[in-house]
Amino acid sequence: MCSSDLDADGNPLLNKVFSDGTAISTSDACVYTPDHHMILSGDIKTGNNRYSAHLLMSDTSGNQLWESTVGVRLNGGCKNTIIDSNNDLVVIGECATDSSSNFDIQINKIDIYSGAIKWSKFIRGSNESDAGFSILETADHHYLLTGYGRSEEHTSELQSPDHLVC
Repeated sequence: MCSSDLDADGNPLLNKVFSDGTAISTSDACVYTPDHHMILSGDIKTGNNRYSAHLLMSDTSGNQLWESTVGVRLNGGCKNTIIDSNNDLVVIGECATDSSSNFDIQINKIDIYSGAIKWSKFIRGSNESDAGFSILETADHHYLLTGYGRSEEHTSELQSPDHLVC
């Protein structure tokens, strides 16, 4: 995972690569905590061509404070993160599950201060590939998710997936 802190004119202030040199990882999103720490989210290779959602928190100097892998026994990953009104990290992505050989939407709530998983849920859309790409918290403290899923009428790989709003 890597991050860059830029000033308002696009000049680099801090460039940081977080890696132990043994794992392949990517970062897809970042958020700042109320106390100005940065949380990167993305995917990390966990073996045998399988990936899991991966989170990392650093301070403003780029020092790693914690990291957490949202491990599942099948392939998965992270697409986006938010910090909700309870100051919890909410992570949206996809994960292969027992109900789908491809992917179902995965949503996780993470404690921003420890990286501990508070809960993990799967939203099963179809037996094809479903994934969550964006999340926001509504005024009534619900979560609005968007992504894609495949409906009964789009069963061919040549047909595009349906848009999904949960």
